[in-house]
Amino acid sequence: MEREIVMGPNMNTTVEPIVQFTEWYNSARDRPSRWIHNFALSTVDSTGQPHSRTVSMHTYDDEGFIFCTATEGNKAKQLAGNPKVSMLFVWELSRRQIRINGFVTKLPEEMDRRLYDRCSIREQLYFYTMGKGEEDVYNQSNILTEEQVDQRISDMDDDEIKFTAEGYVPFPTGWGGYNITPTTMEFLDLNTRGPARYRWRRDTVDSEWIYEQLAP
Repeated sequence: MEREIVMGPNMNTTVEPIVQFTEWYNSARDRPSRWIHNFALSTVDSTGQPHSRTVSMHTYDDEGFIFCTATEGNKAKQLAGNPKVSMLFVWELSRRQIRINGFVTKLPEEMDRRLYDRCSIREQLYFYTMGKGEEDVYNQSNILTEEQVDQRISDMDDDEIKFTAEGYVPFPTGWGGYNITPTTMEFLDLNTRGPARYRWRRDTVDSEWIYEQLAP
């Protein structure tokens, strides 16, 4: 349901936060950068230690933001133990950032395969190598010797030649997608004389968004 809200500069009236995200995301894509879709994903392990790393957003819609990763690595274990996460998009050329808090859910395999089929062969090859499962020596975040690193590169070169000729890389059973459902979306715009900072939040997925202006 649309509602009238008091807006600052560069913000739209009567919009949901995903609409504002889309406007800023599209604006950032107009700048000459390959990494617009990347964001910092923060998780927490069983001891309460936070972990942050950069991952790629595959797609998004009204239900959330989707990324893919190895499903039997450390990151996946942290997501299974605590589904609450934080995302951070920083678009330096646009002088904007978006911070998102929410929770993750694992996507069904049917969706995983659809996302995998959209990837290039080189992307599939990377996912195939690191997504063979926890027992595989090259499973994501495993400790490797220098010899194993060299062998991995050699194996990837051989696989690239083989699978490029075949036109398809097998689907990795230890790889898949996650959806982040946002509960808080905070926007920071440094293009104004006084930095503009805004937040939408909701208590549950079914709750209406509450809009707030924040001190920078």
